[in-house]
Amino acid sequence: MTDGTRNRCKLDCQCGRHTANRAACKPDCQCRKHHRKLRGVTTYPGIHAELIRQRGHAAGHLCVSCEKQARDWAYTHDDPDERTSPAGFPFSIDVMRYQPMCHPCHQRYDRSDITHCPQGHPYSGDNLFFEQGRHRRCRTCVRARNNARAKRTVKTPEQRARINQLQRERRAKLKA
Repeated sequence: MTDGTRNRCKLDCQCGRHTANRAACKPDCQCRKHHRKLRGVTTYPGIHAELIRQRGHAAGHLCVSCEKQARDWAYTHDDPDERTSPAGFPFSIDVMRYQPMCHPCHQRYDRSDITHCPQGHPYSGDNLFFEQGRHRRCRTCVRARNNARAKRTVKTPEQRARINQLQRERRAKLKA
């Protein structure tokens, strides 16, 4: 929580008896060590800075999923004391609850709990495909969007014949 001054956060003492200002942490009880430990790490950007300080940049590690060079520290979502940033991102203040991942694996990992598209179609079986090999797409929604676009575009018989010819050529090329 903020105390109204610029960039100053307050930390609740573990004993629950008082709140200490992060910039001038001088609690009256024996929690001073606890306050110093959490100083600046109770925020989403703070934990990422602490990760770099304690474990180095993620690029210095291999991705735990595909063993390529990592780019991001990915939160494992298994902390019982999980926190949420003001933007809605879950995070932990425990640096051991993060693992190095390359960006595509990190994106897949964070979005793995999303099982349906925004319109409610499942991301599974024949309804699922990956656009450019990375982005999950709902086949039902893509077909509906393409059909709507085709209906909006008025074509002359000559244009339609040319499009059909190009589609036949493309299919023949794929079969060959």
